[in-house]
Amino acid sequence: PQLYQLMAPGVATIRSKVPGALILTPPADRGDTDWMRDWLAQENKSGRLSDIYSFHLYLQKIKPEPRFETIQRMVNLKNGTTGWSNTPWMNSETNFDAATFACDSRYTSDDCLGQMVRWHLLHFAYGAHNLSWFYFNTTIGHNPDYSGAYHQMMEWLVGGHFTAACSASGNVYVCPFIQANGHYAIFVWNLSGDSSYTPAAQYRDFKDLRGGTNTISSGKLVTIGVKPIMLEAAN
Repeated sequence: PQLYQLMAPGVATIRSKVPGALILTPPADRGDTDWMRDWLAQENKSGRLSDIYSFHLYLQKIKPEPRFETIQRMVNLKNGTTGWSNTPWMNSETNFDAATFACDSRYTSDDCLGQMVRWHLLHFAYGAHNLSWFYFNTTIGHNPDYSGAYHQMMEWLVGGHFTAACSASGNVYVCPFIQANGHYAIFVWNLSGDSSYTPAAQYRDFKDLRGGTNTISSGKLVTIGVKPIMLEAAN
């Protein structure tokens, strides 16, 4: 209640001075659904302040796939709260680790790069409007491998949209996507390492995070691993 009393007059001033301003909820961290539940109830009781449901969650040495269960709980709380189901959501502060801002040394360089991309894909496929990477320049921008992969990922994503959340079959994850040109595609990876993958017949090529495009012959197996690839359909 005290935080609401502090925030409400500030929001009123912002809205009077900045037409179209978007206000984020105060961002609970570490997946604190109890705190966010209380905050949503406070806004419902005292008057709506926020346009966007926002929270902070880092990977904290956990791979993106199991860590994403916490994201799902946070979003499911929003969707199950009266008046909030259609509110956009975002993870407004993330990185590998909240103390070091670095990928854990237990993981290979390929897995660290893959985790960065996979974390984004899981969020956007689940409907996130933004994933804000804290210390972006330090972690990604000044690392040629990370920045190259990030750029390639965004080249794939911009203008397109996911048609469903990512789904898993064992350690293999698939995320259905429609590209900006209208062609169907899927992102696919194996979080445990390299394995063979049999693409459906409509997929004619795949792109990798280095910017390469590789033709898929009929019946040909594709090697997938910790770094996602994008399979493209002919139409």
